[in-house]
Formats: sequence, structure tokens, C-alpha cells
Amino acid sequence: MNIVGIAFLDDGGINIEWSDDLEQSPEGGTAHSTYISMFGRQTYPHVGTDAEELLAWFIKYKKGIVPGS
Repeated sequence: MNIVGIAFLDDGGINIEWSDDLEQSPEGGTAHSTYISMFGRQTYPHVGTDAEELLAWFIKYKKGIVPGS
């Protein structure tokens, strides 16, 4: 996973732009954008603020791998 960019938004949310090494090919790859709201950040305070850690947790959460609380 490669963090391409991160933006801290006025509404308190975070937008992370990233790519996955496994999706890369000589023809190119896929860029992803993940938005994590202020509500999500407050609801799950055990998740760190490091962008890579936060993104890894979010991807696992969306797949149902980690508990939501």
C-alpha cells in the first residue's frame, strides 16, 4: 500500500489517496480515495492517526475483518 496523498478537511474528516502494489502492472494501476469522517475518527479512537495504520484498519473494517468497536 502506497500513500499518495492525505488531506485534513474542514469538516474534520481525512481523505487518503492511495494505491496498492498488488494492483500495479506495466500498463498502470488503480488509484483509490478513502474518506474517513470525523464521526469515524471519534467512534474508533483506538485506531492510530498514522495514515498507513488508519488506512490499513479502514480496509480491514470494510471487509469485516476487524470489529467495528
